[in-house]
Amino acid sequence: MDKHMTLKSYSEILDVRFKDIDMFGHVNNAVYNEYYEAPRLSLLMYKNDPLVDKDAYYVLRHIEIEFIKEITYPNKVKSFLYIKAIGTTSITFSQALYVGDEMVSRAVSTVVQLNKETKNKQPLSQTLKERLMPYLF
Repeated sequence: MDKHMTLKSYSEILDVRFKDIDMFGHVNNAVYNEYYEAPRLSLLMYKNDPLVDKDAYYVLRHIEIEFIKEITYPNKVKSFLYIKAIGTTSITFSQALYVGDEMVSRAVSTVVQLNKETKNKQPLSQTLKERLMPYLF
């Protein structure tokens, strides 16, 4: 495993679903984004105490995916992430997908915090930045 994915990281194990497979017998490239989205949402939004400021939400601003090896069905994928950078209004993640001990894909993604009412960028509060620090590498 990539040493970075064992330090200050968050991960989730995902089942490869039959519907994820394309006509060539491997996971369709578009599905990789779902595999990367799952731990981001779990970490930031679906905990008992979400890592987002009051009256705000996140949108995906950018994702860059490198496809290293195909993923087949049936399988389990471990989706890792850690925070690469905390900006004024954004969070950048380094992410990777593993099948067993083998990295099959890596990505860099950035989310931006928006105000629910205005839909404009909203600066991350100092309290939120401090709560995100355990995942910063």
